Amino acid sequence: MKAEAERNFKELSEAYEVLSDPDRRASYDGGGHFSGGSTATAAEVFARFFGEDASEGEQEEPWVDGLDVECVGPERVFNLPLLEYFLVVDLRAPELFEESHIRTSFNVPASSGLSADPETTLLKLIDEHCDRLGPPERTSPVVLVIDAECASHVEGFVRLLWGLKSREGLDSFMSRLLNTCKAVWCVDFAKFHALFPAMCAATVGDSLSSIPHWIAPGLWLGSRAVRHTEESLSRFGITHMVVDGQQRERLPSVSYWVCNVKDEEGQDMRQCWEETVPFIQQAIEQAGQVMLSLFGRSRSASLVLFWMIRQWRVSDKVAARILRETCPLIDWRLCWPEQLAGVEATKQLQMGSAGGGVLVHEVMRSG
Repeated sequence: MKAEAERNFKELSEAYEVLSDPDRRASYDGGGHFSGGSTATAAEVFARFFGEDASEGEQEEPWVDGLDVECVGPERVFNLPLLEYFLVVDLRAPELFEESHIRTSFNVPASSGLSADPETTLLKLIDEHCDRLGPPERTSPVVLVIDAECASHVEGFVRLLWGLKSREGLDSFMSRLLNTCKAVWCVDFAKFHALFPAMCAATVGDSLSSIPHWIAPGLWLGSRAVRHTEESLSRFGITHMVVDGQQRERLPSVSYWVCNVKDEEGQDMRQCWEETVPFIQQAIEQAGQVMLSLFGRSRSASLVLFWMIRQWRVSDKVAARILRETCPLIDWRLCWPEQLAGVEATKQLQMGSAGGGVLVHEVMRSG
């Protein structure tokens, strides 16, 4: 039974990766199958786990009306962002939870049951969690942290949680969650920990201030308003930063590129993009971690878009769609779309010299 559960969970994880990768998805759409010898398609694997009979071509009734349940990658959970914190429930065994868990999660071990009165016990666990951290600011999605051992318990937990809707006397948060939540995301803890170890710990409720958005391996988008401290930068292993000329504080362990384009409408960002993105790419190729931290409007976001266009060779519209999925609150209209529309995706990146006047760049590596 354990071996079968591990095999099924491995297939589920690979199914998500396939559906998230355009090239691999195209292969599977053309009749491909999984690498581990399985002949199941990605859709069939999801069907096994989430209650759909793909072989008959018809789906069973959803566990809860209007609720989508899906397995997602760790970057999507990280970028919610967790700082605004959502209800994150860890279904793994208690001993694994105690070793390490997502900082804003609490443990409801699926394998051990919830006593003779599971609804009351679950409400008590949620209340205790909210007393520690305050009620979650967002009600959708609910995040379930799973592994191979507990993946088969997801349906039972979802039915139990939404079964609370019929109880009287629920507090305002629980009523709001059960009536407005539209999605449940399941994430593999091992994959989340591998990508975001700084967001995992053996204690609950550690400080989560100054959390950047993860864009791609080696590239992070900092907050438009919150300045990052030495502790927050070291937590995510940041080695390089792109800042503006107003940020005078420098850390000896970080290399800086300073962009002096003003945070004003009507500025020409093109020279800044051309000369800054090679600095970003060079750092990434040297296994560095780069954070873009230009406060204010959306200069940092525009740099991300330019980087995507050049490195991934996509159009400005595709880059904007990817970024909106990663950072939903970014306003595309403030990212100099007219200037991005003229960017050539195929142009090779060159590490250039300082431009005259508009951009002053500065690379500092001390220590």
